[in-house]
Amino acid sequence: MLLSGIFAPEKTGGLSAYHLIADQEKKERMHFDIVSLYVSWGDQQQCFLPFKLLDSVYQNNSIPMITWEPWQNLFVKTNKYGSEEKDKTFFYESKMERMMRILTNFQNRSSR
Repeated sequence: MLLSGIFAPEKTGGLSAYHLIADQEKKERMHFDIVSLYVSWGDQQQCFLPFKLLDSVYQNNSIPMITWEPWQNLFVKTNKYGSEEKDKTFFYESKMERMMRILTNFQNRSSR
């Protein structure tokens, strides 16, 4: 089985714009099975999952493909360290567990 996919950002922020996807589906007379999203990994506002967009993707019977990009400067915890410490890679297990819990809850809610 071959699946079609799209990455259609309106800005350089990495989130696909749903209206661009809908326009492209209409223009090409096809359905995109996968919608690609790039989300920064951190604890600041721009790093939160875009639930409204995810809802639109699910409502269109498409699958969101989320790529998390770890930017240590987007974690409040790393901002208190000097530049030498910021160069080290910071991954927080609790952050990953929280994101997986959110995605699981979202998927359960969407499948009802």
